[in-house]
Amino acid sequence: MTPKNNGHARARAAREIPAPEFIAASLLTSDTGSEIHLMARDGRLMRLSADAETARSAIIGLWKALDSQR
Repeated sequence: MTPKNNGHARARAAREIPAPEFIAASLLTSDTGSEIHLMARDGRLMRLSADAETARSAIIGLWKALDSQR
């Protein structure tokens, strides 16, 4: 069976909803796991669950990126 695009790459669809502009990132940890919270300028909250080591590594990168935007 051949794919519908016959092996040719398709153009990416345009995003209808713009990506949020994040203004804050926080890390919550417990014995059962970790969660990263990202707050957008428009008030939307994104929550990401991860193991403690991955969450700490990710949040440090996020904090550095947010600080560099100031």
